[in-house]
Amino acid sequence: MEWFGWLIFAFEMCGKFFDFLNRQGFNSLCLPPPPKISCETFCVYFDRYKISMLILFAIFAIVFVFLILLWISHKKRMNFEICYWDSEIKKLQLILHDLRRLKDEAEEETMLRDSKINQLQLNLQNLRRHYRRLKDETEEETMLRDSKINQLQLNLQNLRQLNSKLKDDAEREKRPKNIEIASDIDSCNSIIDRLKSFDTEYRALGFDCEWIASGQRRSRVALIQLATASGICGLFRINKIGHVPDTLKDVLKDKTIRKVGVNSALDARYLRMDYNVEMSSVLDLRSIAPEWCFDMGLERMAKKFLNIELDKKSGISYSNWENSELTNEQIDYAAKDAIVGIKLYNYFNKHCDQMTQTAEDCYACMLENLNTNTETTQGLRRRRRRKKKKTAAVV
Repeated sequence: MEWFGWLIFAFEMCGKFFDFLNRQGFNSLCLPPPPKISCETFCVYFDRYKISMLILFAIFAIVFVFLILLWISHKKRMNFEICYWDSEIKKLQLILHDLRRLKDEAEEETMLRDSKINQLQLNLQNLRRHYRRLKDETEEETMLRDSKINQLQLNLQNLRQLNSKLKDDAEREKRPKNIEIASDIDSCNSIIDRLKSFDTEYRALGFDCEWIASGQRRSRVALIQLATASGICGLFRINKIGHVPDTLKDVLKDKTIRKVGVNSALDARYLRMDYNVEMSSVLDLRSIAPEWCFDMGLERMAKKFLNIELDKKSGISYSNWENSELTNEQIDYAAKDAIVGIKLYNYFNKHCDQMTQTAEDCYACMLENLNTNTETTQGLRRRRRRKKKKTAAVV
């Protein structure tokens, strides 16, 4: 028991205290070493030192009570501290437990996160491999598709060329064999040679020009038509050639070859304005026709003298003569103008006895007045009016 130990400790301390007093000579406060006396002797001593013993006993009692109180307060303080530290230890234990739990959770989360990261990295690698494989396949498919597209485009281009060739062949077969189209210098030279070889009797060519007209404005001359008396017609696409070839220019300037047509002087003037070509021997058919058909056009003259129908009201004359390819209607229209012009010229030469003047006389008169220049319609009308006035004055 703790209190018994403390009591023994107090007695020992008291003995040591009394020994100290004895050594110092305080005989009135301390007892000599107890001799071996009898009970009677003890009683005597007790009566003698009764007060001292009581004081000493009171001191012992006070010290004992003080020690007891000190021990109780110490015990209470220790219990309080123990309880405090126990509570603190419990709190620390709880905190430690929470920290361990948090550490375990953090480790679990870290492990889970690492596992997820590893899984994501694995998925990413798989996706990259899959993407590379798809990319390679896509590139192969793209290359294969491009090669197929290129092959198809090449085949389509070949088919278009074949279709265009077949179309040209079909149009050429539908087209009369006496009509030829010149779109370059070589074909122009070959057609000029053919026209010269077939033109031996009258030394004349049917002549006409076509261009795009829009209201009062017009474009450059796009097509020149020349036809022989035998029915050979050449269509020269000046807009595609870019200029008037030298062989064609020589024919247009040749004074020995007449270029006949209706209102041909206007065509000659346009050629001079557009391509700087000075034509010679241009003859307007109305100048050798009877006077009563002076105001007729090519359509009415063809119907009247040749019984040939010309459709001038279909709008073909206002079509686009600068297209990459002329239509069959345009080719037929342009060729008929030149062919009908040379046929009318032949008709007037054969029936000159029924005319007011022969074609040769009219041509000689025109050549004398105009030399190498072309004659306009206004000049013809003025000459007709002067002739009528002279006839009226004679009458």
